[in-house]
Amino acid sequence: TGTLALMDADQSDWETVHAVCCEHPGLKLVITNLYYRHARYIFPLLRQHPRLYLETSGLKSFCLLQTLCEKVGAEKLLFGNLGTFSPGSAVCLVSYACISENEKEAIAARNLEALLERKLVD
Repeated sequence: TGTLALMDADQSDWETVHAVCCEHPGLKLVITNLYYRHARYIFPLLRQHPRLYLETSGLKSFCLLQTLCEKVGAEKLLFGNLGTFSPGSAVCLVSYACISENEKEAIAARNLEALLERKLVD
């Protein structure tokens, strides 16, 4: 178990994300509000920090979701950001991604359930 925190990608920088992960290894840190320009930073950080996760709604670059699943694993990805933006594009991003049904289900709910250590839907 550990504390769960959210950090908006636009409200910080990648050196700070790295420092927070290093200084608080028990912290489950979810980065939100990502977009294509963040791709070059997120891969090495996700590989280095086992408790670092990404919220997927802004990952709209061509094949970025698929590449993340291949390179770092679907377990690092959380569906989210409903209420801030229209959910349509976020749902389509996961629904039509060229990833397995198991990965889609993990992103859609199971990964968040694991982080929260509770079942959200029966």
